Amino acid sequence: MKPLLFARLLVISSLLLLQGAFQAVAATEPKASPLLLIGELEYERYQLVVSNVEGVLSRLHIRGGQDVDKQQLLANVTSLEYGVKEQQFFNGESALRVAEIYLQEGDKVEKFQPIMRLADTEHLHVVAPAFYPQASNVSIGQSAKVVFDPDNAALTIDGQVSGIHHLAKDSSHAKVEIRLDLGSCESQVSCRRYLKPRMLSKVIIQG
Repeated sequence: MKPLLFARLLVISSLLLLQGAFQAVAATEPKASPLLLIGELEYERYQLVVSNVEGVLSRLHIRGGQDVDKQQLLANVTSLEYGVKEQQFFNGESALRVAEIYLQEGDKVEKFQPIMRLADTEHLHVVAPAFYPQASNVSIGQSAKVVFDPDNAALTIDGQVSGIHHLAKDSSHAKVEIRLDLGSCESQVSCRRYLKPRMLSKVIIQG
């Protein structure tokens, strides 16, 4: 997650925290309120395509954002190493999406240098900052609702807290990861079509 975007999430989350505090003071009866966060959608699993030779990227067979099939040809690298032929790079045994391409055709490639990054679109999660002391009450396995707003039509997906990263001791917040249950939104036409990395969402973690 980029620092500037994460800083924006911190500001928005702090406003939600203040709103929750005012609501708690105004309540006549004490009760466990859900924790509201603002998070960013990310792919959870990636695969790097790495060159095994020093050479030149002679051909790209795909483009960024493209879905690639199993064993699909991705790129060719013409080797600069003596006695080594041109290398071809294929996708593995899973259908993936090209999340990022690091080089252009004609670029020099170092040995073990990444050429591109592929993403598993079946596994998405939201990463959100949570302020203390509320962050201390979040635990792995808690249920959550994640609300997106594609084209001004709210899209709600079930989720579950899958990770909590407590940062430096002097940090005011922790990073919370919420894994999405895409099966819970299959009936909604807009579900998979509109879910893109870096989308912002409202996260409601049940108390």
